[in-house]
Amino acid sequence: MLPTISTPRLLLLLLLCLTLLAAACTKDAAEPGPTLEGRWKHKSIVYNLYRSNGTLLLADSLSMLPSHRVITADVITEHDVKDNSLLHTANYIRTNNRIDFVPVTRIDEHLIELTEHRLTLHSDTVFLSEDVYTIVVRKYTR
Repeated sequence: MLPTISTPRLLLLLLLCLTLLAAACTKDAAEPGPTLEGRWKHKSIVYNLYRSNGTLLLADSLSMLPSHRVITADVITEHDVKDNSLLHTANYIRTNNRIDFVPVTRIDEHLIELTEHRLTLHSDTVFLSEDVYTIVVRKYTR
C-alpha cells in the first residue's frame, strides 16, 4: 500500500518544486562588453587610396604627432603625448558601430574592432575625384 500525503504537505511540496523550477530557469546577467569610453593611444594610422572599381592604389602609414584619444559618452578629444595639451575636440553620437561627429567637424567613423585593449576605426569613404576614394584606418591600444 502506498503512503498518503496530506493536502498541506502536498501543497508545500508543490510550492517547493515551483520555486526550484523558477530558480533554475532564471538567466544569468550577461557580462557587459568592452567599453569605448576611456583613454586610447594611437598605434597606427593607414591611408588607403582606391579606384572606384575597388582596386587598391596605395596603402601608406601616415606619420603623425604622438597623441592619445580620450573618449567620453559624447566627446572625443585628442591630446599631445608630451604635455597632454589639447589638439582637437569633437562631440559625437554613437549608433551601434557608427560614430557620427556633430556638428560635422570631421569625417564620421565606423567601429571595426573593440576589445578591452584594442580599438580599430575606419573613416567613411571620401571621394577625391569621380574615380578615386580614400578610407583611413586608425588603430589604438589602451
